[in-house]
Order: sequence, then C-alpha cells, then structure tokens
Amino acid sequence: MVTDRLIYTNTAGRTIEFSVDSVYHTNIRTDVKGLVSAKSTVYKEQVVGVDGAIKTGHHIDSRPIEIKGFIDFERYGDVDEYARELSAVFNPAFAGTLRFESEKTYEIDVEIEEGPDDPGNPGARYPDFKIGLIALNPNWRLSYEKEIAVADTGTDIAYGGSKECGIEIEITANADTIDMESITITHGTDVITITFRTGGGVYLMTNDIMKLITIPGQINILLNNEVALERIDFENSAFPFLLKPGVNTITWAANGDESDFDVVIRYTPLYLGV
Repeated sequence: MVTDRLIYTNTAGRTIEFSVDSVYHTNIRTDVKGLVSAKSTVYKEQVVGVDGAIKTGHHIDSRPIEIKGFIDFERYGDVDEYARELSAVFNPAFAGTLRFESEKTYEIDVEIEEGPDDPGNPGARYPDFKIGLIALNPNWRLSYEKEIAVADTGTDIAYGGSKECGIEIEITANADTIDMESITITHGTDVITITFRTGGGVYLMTNDIMKLITIPGQINILLNNEVALERIDFENSAFPFLLKPGVNTITWAANGDESDFDVVIRYTPLYLGV
C-alpha cells in the first residue's frame, strides 16, 4: 500500500515532509483540508420577468489548504528543534510548491497565509501544529510533462485531466522551405484554428525550430528561440488554443512533405483535485 505524502518545498530550497512516517506526523486523508474539492464563484443577475437569476459567468476560486498534525518527538527527539525547523521552512517571506505523492504525483504552487501554530493554544510552541496555505491558481498539475512524437499530419490526444491545459507544439524542419499555414485543435464540435500570416508567416529552413506555446489566457510563438507573435494572423485565428478533457485531435496544414519535418507535442495535465 502506498503511503500518502505531502512534501512542501519553499523557494529557498528547504523541504519538509508530512506523512504518517514523518517526524511531522500527518494523516493526509483526515488531517488535511483542501486537497480534493474546489469552490467556484457564480456571477448572476436578476432580470424582470425571469424567475431566479441568469448566469453571466463563473470562475474557480483560489484553493485554501490546511495542514494539521503533530511533532512526533517521542520517536524523533527534541520537539523545539523540529518546531524551529517547521517555522523556518514555512516562512511567509517565501512562496513554495506543495507536492502530493500517492499512486500518482501532483504539484501545486502555494503561498503561506498562516505559519505553523498550535491549533489549541495559538502562539505557543507545542507538538500540535496547524498551517494555512493558499493556492492562488487552484489547479493541481502532474509532476511531469507528457510528450508525444507525431509522425504524420495529425494525432489524437486522449486528455484525462479535469481542467483545460496549455500545450506546446514543436516543429523541426528537416528540409528547406517548409511553409506552415495553420494548426488546429478539434474537440467534439469545437474547432479552434491558429492561422499564420499569408506572405509573412512561418517559413522553416533546414534545422529551424518553431514552438507554439499556449496556456489559459496566453499564447506565444518562437522561431529559433526568438519571439515571433507577428507571424500569427490574429484576425483569422480562434482562441483559446487548449486541450480539453476528452479526445482532442491536433492537425496542421503546411506546404511541404510531412516527412520533411518532425513534430513533438508536450503538455502537463491539470486537475481540480487529487
């Protein structure tokens, strides 16, 4: 049976583990709040003649995370030493990354809202502790990036995440004058196409590399590591260009034999809970 673990690493590189095996004894499934469910804010307005209200939008709220546990000093030794270490690592001057390890491993970026404190005796240094974190971006991500090498003009990606995620498409030319016209993601009836400018779009010579990189709310294109957003025809392109839960078909159009370039697709799945 896999032991659930939470591992916090601050931006100074200092790390503490919470688990039933750690000096900072924590039962992840019973002593930690905020790992699984996410809350949303629904925007609505009342309209005369309409019962109830009309939804105008929504967003997923930031994720509060509370960690409770105790310092197992009977097993490990000096409680004061471990309490000082806990306070030093959870210094509010540093942000950090919280890593959840179980059958799979997920990560989320967090800020400290409440440093280590005794939940029954605030301000005192005792074996029991409570820590309050906030994930401004509430989405968990897999701890590694997925990569797919594509050998033809398109591919299907069965995306198992619960939230839309960004994508990186890297195209490397193996021959002169590959003219990229467009790249498309199809998800059900949704068809999103990024079109490159006619007469000034993306021309790739031997060993040239183009990267199309998207995240929610942002897009970038690099040609040999130089920003080249001007190559996109924004008037004839659709957004957002993201993977959605389910099957996504990614295709592209180019003047040139598809054997003349290689395509690699990378993405990091996002989840609303672990």
